[in-house]
Amino acid sequence: MNNRQKLGYMALGAGILALGMAIGQWTTPDIKAQRNGVFDKIVCRELEVVDKDGKKAIVLQSNEHDRRGSLNQVVVYQPRSKHADVVGIELNSSPRFNEVIMRDKSDKYMGVWLYSNEVTGNSVTAFQPGTHKVGGALKSNMAPNGLYINENQISLDSTDKENLISVQDIKEDPECAAFQIYSNNDGNYSVRWIRGKGRRADW
Repeated sequence: MNNRQKLGYMALGAGILALGMAIGQWTTPDIKAQRNGVFDKIVCRELEVVDKDGKKAIVLQSNEHDRRGSLNQVVVYQPRSKHADVVGIELNSSPRFNEVIMRDKSDKYMGVWLYSNEVTGNSVTAFQPGTHKVGGALKSNMAPNGLYINENQISLDSTDKENLISVQDIKEDPECAAFQIYSNNDGNYSVRWIRGKGRRADW
């Protein structure tokens, strides 16, 4: 094959390429999902965002299954953690409950837990750092509704039959009350207990 034949085939190929590009431009509609670098809609079952080192940063999952059943999730991982894939925040939704979990730095314990379902109601629980011990809780739509502070040492409870403020004895049995103020249909009362000496009422 001489040079003239080579040039002829090159020209023919270039002409076919140009014709194909022109036809493609005329017959192919514009891509509407992206304009000026902005996507209008992305459809997928899972989206994973990673940091510059390739570690997980944020994960969005649809219909993910775990021990609690089927969940839709948003999971935010702690940035540049020494441990692999340490969860910082979870948002979970299932047919039975909705919850937001904010974990402590170790990922072994919850820090704050917001929870809602139709059976037990709505609650916000704060845990003492690095433990499973409850530091405080706010609950509604339960029997009773209440505010609980410092491992239930102080509690405010409310039902349709009674309102109660209770302070537990911190030295003796934690189940022993130190004093209570309560109101019900029979009247308003205040009661206090003397350590090791029984109970005195109406102080």
